Amino acid sequence: MQTLLIEIESPTKAKELTAILSSINFIKKVSRVNKRKALLAALQEHEIVKAAIVSKKNSAISKYLS
Repeated sequence: MQTLLIEIESPTKAKELTAILSSINFIKKVSRVNKRKALLAALQEHEIVKAAIVSKKNSAISKYLS
């Protein structure tokens, strides 16, 4: 799984890109973050998931997260 962070120049274009990405069947989740606090919370959530995978010693996945 890969996570992309993209900065878009306007809210309208961000909304359009979100709609396009959401319609693609292999995209698992699309999130829009407007505020810095929300971005930090999203990154922290990603780190929690990453730590959970590493703590279970799933070597097949954890080697890609290091």
